[in-house]
Amino acid sequence: MTGGRFGKMAEAEWLLLVIIYRVLERTESADAAYDFSKRAIQEASLFMMADFYQAKLLSEFEDPFEAFWEYHKAMFRDDPNYPNEMIEEPDAKVMVVHDCRNCEIAKLTIPGLSPLGCDHDITGYAAIGDLVNMDFRRPVTLAKDGEPCRFMFFRKGTAPEGLATH
Repeated sequence: MTGGRFGKMAEAEWLLLVIIYRVLERTESADAAYDFSKRAIQEASLFMMADFYQAKLLSEFEDPFEAFWEYHKAMFRDDPNYPNEMIEEPDAKVMVVHDCRNCEIAKLTIPGLSPLGCDHDITGYAAIGDLVNMDFRRPVTLAKDGEPCRFMFFRKGTAPEGLATH
């Protein structure tokens, strides 16, 4: 899966989540198991995304939105697990993901858990939005819609009305 200390921790967490999911699926239902998993991943995203992006530090830049985007690009640059396209406009930044690592890992264990990464992002990016002056939208995802993920980051207050986030 992944290397290093973070990778080993992520592998252990995924294994634990799969075990809990299977127990809940057997004792309650697949829906109850997914709902538990979704709640857990979204609650974790509230602090994980801030740490992952160093959001408090980015908020101290003259333009936190641009600082966020530069940090974001640097994290995913040359990452073979995320073959991305980056599209840049002054108040809108887009990353298109054609191959999702979360989907691939879920296929090896429980394919129905593929959308958990999407669920993590929805609450995680919202949690850091005020700090980095950003609104997150993602109208389509591989896991939920079968189309390349379109991560859309807008300068706070400039996101188009009605643009969905999956």
